[in-house]
Amino acid sequence: MKRILLAMALLALPMAAQDQPKPEEKPAPPKKVQRLVTLKYADAFAVRDLLRVFPVNIQVDRAMRVIALDGIEAAVDTAVQAIKELDVPAAAQKNIELTVYYLNGSDSEDASGSAPPADLANVIIQLKGTLPFKQYRLTDVLRLRIRDGQNAETSSVAGSADLGGTKQPIITRFKIKSASVSPDGTTVHIDGLSSSSRVPVVQGGSPGNYQFTYIDVGLNTDIDIKEGQKAVVGRAGLERDKALFLVLTAQVVQ
Repeated sequence: MKRILLAMALLALPMAAQDQPKPEEKPAPPKKVQRLVTLKYADAFAVRDLLRVFPVNIQVDRAMRVIALDGIEAAVDTAVQAIKELDVPAAAQKNIELTVYYLNGSDSEDASGSAPPADLANVIIQLKGTLPFKQYRLTDVLRLRIRDGQNAETSSVAGSADLGGTKQPIITRFKIKSASVSPDGTTVHIDGLSSSSRVPVVQGGSPGNYQFTYIDVGLNTDIDIKEGQKAVVGRAGLERDKALFLVLTAQVVQ
């Protein structure tokens, strides 16, 4: 009987050993790799700053246009893919040409300024159809070329006012905070347009001996202009029978 019990105990030992849970296998540590990526177009420092969102070590050689990456393989592969998407030729930056016309509207037939150019004929027809002024004369023209998204500023003393046979300069300043082109290239958005003019006006006296003073007039606005369109931005009153009009046109050039 004792022999039978001993045999049964010996047989139970392997079965008890099989019932014991096996220790869990530890996962292999993440694989670490190094990569060298050569840039063709993008600035190495700019790309480095953008890659800081990835958990990788980054070293840059700007002269050789190389970025070195060190870290876990999955993170490094993601950073390499991001570099490929960033390292592309930059889109050709567009330039914008602005032409600013200053028109003097007056009831007087001998208003100051010169004859407006022929390409303003339709604008003047529209002005005459809505306003009572008999005469429109060109007092000044400003031209600016700026990059898409940039600001610009210019000034001029080319314009003048005829005060009883004596010409006095008109001081003009024009600036914008930014000009940008719509994605379809058909519209120019102008933000922070500011135009100011110091205009001489007669204050008293008699013909040949007029006394004059300067008044400040200006316009401040944001405006969208169709590419190539001539738009009347606004008017500033000078005297009861005179006003200064700003006409703007924008052309997109490469």
